[in-house]
Amino acid sequence: MQQVALILFGWFLGVFSSIILENKKRKQAKEDYRESLFTEIDLVYPRIVCTYYSVINEMGELNKENLEWIRNIIIKKNSNLLYDVNDTVEEMLKHDDKEIKLLNSKHDYSRTLLLKKFNLSFLEENISSFSLLDKKVRFNAIRLRTNINYLNDSIDKVDYFHRTYFVPDLPKENYKTAYINIKKYYINIKDLCKSTSEMIVSIHEKSKKVY
Repeated sequence: MQQVALILFGWFLGVFSSIILENKKRKQAKEDYRESLFTEIDLVYPRIVCTYYSVINEMGELNKENLEWIRNIIIKKNSNLLYDVNDTVEEMLKHDDKEIKLLNSKHDYSRTLLLKKFNLSFLEENISSFSLLDKKVRFNAIRLRTNINYLNDSIDKVDYFHRTYFVPDLPKENYKTAYINIKKYYINIKDLCKSTSEMIVSIHEKSKKVY
């Protein structure tokens, strides 16, 4: 009887140890996945803020309100890659709104910026491990990915309509249509850069409460 009890105890101990080891591995995998995802988000964040600044400059929308938004978002979540933008913004904000507006680029939309698309490659390539994340973090990551997709689509559209300017013998009316569309998608990019930056700040703030 004692021998049977020892065998059962040994079996139980083995099962219990396996469960502990499995939970430990899952917890480590969860921490590693989350850390990698947030590292990727941290890298895309300053590019989005810089794109917002470039777009409002190109659109002639440098003003106190937009510059103060940039300053505030950088205060909420800083990055070494935003030092130059922050210094530029702080310098501009020393002037009144009328003087700031004179600093806007005098471009037309036929010139367009060389906008680069954004990606969340780690998230896309490791979507099968998405369940490791907390439900709220997972929901916010999906929202972020959706915003990035919309942003990239608008960048593609700007590139497409910009290239129509170089089509030989394009009717004048088509140039006007391309101009209108480039302007429309610039507005989309500006708004999406703003909302996506705010979303990233919110994700970081909420994640601190979860973990």
